[in-house]
Amino acid sequence: YYSKLAGGDNSKLAGGNYSELAGGYNSKLAGGDNSKLAGGYYSKLAGGDNSKLAGGNYSELAGGYNSKLAGGDNSKLAGGDNSKLAGGDNSKLAGGNYSELAGGNYSELSLNGKNALGIAGKGSKIKGVLDAWIVLSEYDKESNIIKIHSRKIDGKKIKENTFYTIKNGRFVISE
Repeated sequence: YYSKLAGGDNSKLAGGNYSELAGGYNSKLAGGDNSKLAGGYYSKLAGGDNSKLAGGNYSELAGGYNSKLAGGDNSKLAGGDNSKLAGGDNSKLAGGNYSELAGGNYSELSLNGKNALGIAGKGSKIKGVLDAWIVLSEYDKESNIIKIHSRKIDGKKIKENTFYTIKNGRFVISE
């Protein structure tokens, strides 16, 4: 409880409730409830309820309920219900009920809970369950945003658990 841990390269850290952890390259971190974790490149982080996690490039993060996660490019993030996730370009994000996900360009978002919201950048694909909202941007040849498209997954016009992207101003099933 109330621990503060800091590790160097290739460290393994585990903290109890209310811990603050920081790890170097290739670190593995695990924190209890209300933990704050920050990992370097190639880190793997797992936080308990109400955790705040931030990982470097190529990190893998998993947070409990009400977690806030931010991962570097090419990160893999998974959050429980009511989580807020943000990933860089080429990230893979998955969230539960009432989660909010934001992915960079060429990201893959999976909305696995009701009333979840996902926003993805250029070249991204997104899917979800019924009553989730998906938002994709349309770009011109110079990579400028020209229009934002949003849809609620209703099971009719927008199918459940099917990846979508934007093409010529329309939602299309991703290949």
